[in-house]
Amino acid sequence: MKANLTEKLIKSLQPSEKVYEVVDTSLSCFVLRVEKSGHMSFFVVYRNKQGSRNRVKLGTYGQITLTQARDLAKQKLGAIASGIDPQQEKKSVIEEARQAKQDLTTLKEFIEQYYKPWVLMNRKSADHTLMLLDKYFSQWNKLPMRSFTRKQVETWQLSERDRGLLPSAINRSLNALRSVFTRATELGILDANPLSKVPKLQEPKDIHVRYLSEDEFKRLLSTLDDRNQQAINKRQSANTLRKERGHDALPEILPHQYADYFTPLALVAINTGLRRGELFQLKWRDIDFTQKRLTVRAANAKSNKTRHIPMNPTAMTVLM
Repeated sequence: MKANLTEKLIKSLQPSEKVYEVVDTSLSCFVLRVEKSGHMSFFVVYRNKQGSRNRVKLGTYGQITLTQARDLAKQKLGAIASGIDPQQEKKSVIEEARQAKQDLTTLKEFIEQYYKPWVLMNRKSADHTLMLLDKYFSQWNKLPMRSFTRKQVETWQLSERDRGLLPSAINRSLNALRSVFTRATELGILDANPLSKVPKLQEPKDIHVRYLSEDEFKRLLSTLDDRNQQAINKRQSANTLRKERGHDALPEILPHQYADYFTPLALVAINTGLRRGELFQLKWRDIDFTQKRLTVRAANAKSNKTRHIPMNPTAMTVLM
């Protein structure tokens, strides 16, 4: 379909049983692809010098904005007009990476030159992944990528467990490193991923889930109310002083309002079970007061799938 791509339009798009694309009428080579999962990505579609139809991905909606994507599209189209083929550039990067294979690229060099730019563009958890790599594997930064062995990594697993790290934490860290070697294999720097057969440590399955008792829950609600009221009282006292000194009053916090985000954040979390990242990414367009449900968009969900969560009266009241 063709339409003028705007934020309003994008927010109104719904996933279908089939993948579909929206071609921007104001920039005909600029395309938004909507997956069945609700995942949306921006592309530039073009023809190269040989007349072949190609496309290059600009980014995922949610990780980049519509404005950023359109600006990138214009940059790519400008480069294409001057004779540069983005797909050929991509092939050149891969070839350069293959060439680096002969130079015995170290772990740090690969992460900085190839992995970091890629993961920042393609993974929502990029910052966390890079943090894990720096925290747990910086001692291997100077080692050539091709020197890593399964035994070396399994020895690291055992040493981390011996120093008290939980199996789940060791597995998460190893997944970060595994991602680096997977990317190196994709780019041809490695013929095979030495970490592909390194097994994860077995994690305990009898994890005790602790729930608040009725008394704890009441005390939590009371503490949240007290905290909110203290903030309101401080605002009132501050405005009294400002008035006495001839200053303009700060905006008054009305009885039905919250002093800050903390109380509603806690209450919505308790009453919906949303994950922290999902809470932080929640937008007003995701709240349906008529159907009494909220929507977690695929771009913000850990599963990369859109899901709908019913709201109980407490969550409804908090958000209203």
